Amino acid sequence: MKNHMTFLLKIALCMGLITNLTGRWGLHELNTLAIVQGVGLDKRADQDQTDVTVQISKPTGSHQSKKEGGNDTAKAYWNVTNTGDTFSSALRQFTNDSIRRLYFPHNKVVIFGRDLAKDGVQTYVDFFIREHENRLTVKVLVANHKARAILEVQPRLENITASDISDMLQNQSILAKSAQVNLKQFASRLMSKTAAPVVPIVDISSEEGKEKIVISRLAVFKKATLAGELNMAEARGLFWVIGKVKGGILEVVAPDGEGKASFEILRSKSKIIPKIQNNKVSFLIKIKEEDMLHSQSSPKNLTLVPVSKALGKVKNDAIHNEVMAALKKPKK
Repeated sequence: MKNHMTFLLKIALCMGLITNLTGRWGLHELNTLAIVQGVGLDKRADQDQTDVTVQISKPTGSHQSKKEGGNDTAKAYWNVTNTGDTFSSALRQFTNDSIRRLYFPHNKVVIFGRDLAKDGVQTYVDFFIREHENRLTVKVLVANHKARAILEVQPRLENITASDISDMLQNQSILAKSAQVNLKQFASRLMSKTAAPVVPIVDISSEEGKEKIVISRLAVFKKATLAGELNMAEARGLFWVIGKVKGGILEVVAPDGEGKASFEILRSKSKIIPKIQNNKVSFLIKIKEEDMLHSQSSPKNLTLVPVSKALGKVKNDAIHNEVMAALKKPKK
């Protein structure tokens, strides 16, 4: 009995030692890592090479606040650009710029420059999917010009440009002003035989002499190549069809033509029913939308039954026009 108890104690002691040994496997010390927040890829105009810009958060950047005179010139990030024949070769050159190793799990956005997107993004998407540190939830965008220029814009609210873009996408997708497309969704649509990938287009505008980032259109891909774009009205027409309108404002002209009425969209859903008749394929798209009156400039009482019915038809026509605008654009 005594020998049996001794044996059990030895087993318990060994199990305890084994669990302690697993605690430091795969450990990364923070002072050896360069935490990537955003990645931009551009095609060089003069040669067949790729510019890779990596936005790295500074360990002390968020603590450097105001300089003398009240000007906030300290940046919480560091942008580094390298060039290579391939994406992998460009990344390897970052070892010449920093003593720290690039660390991708906290990366928030991948931005493709317009010229690179026109040539095709399949190779780069493949790299990000295979990179074991990169997360499939990273958001994908297309820059109207250069991705590098986007990452160099000083953010308004956040400390880091990539974080500012990520939060902007989340807010605009709630209001159906833009799409929030992650790497997994983008790659799945690239491999689909029936769906075309769409991602937001990010651009730079000027306000009171200062640059700011805006997201105003959607880029449409055919396979892995940029094929065209949708404006905001056409983009929402697409969102109506695929049931992605969960909020936002629907503004219409009042039935009598005097003034306008704005409705806050509460929810919507859609159903696409394919039909084959006389060897021709057609689709019936059913959209159900719920809203509430947000504001009006019309002098009439819009809650009266006759006016409300007429207003419902006006709203239906407005949604129909947005959907048709989205359907006509791809035909070109």
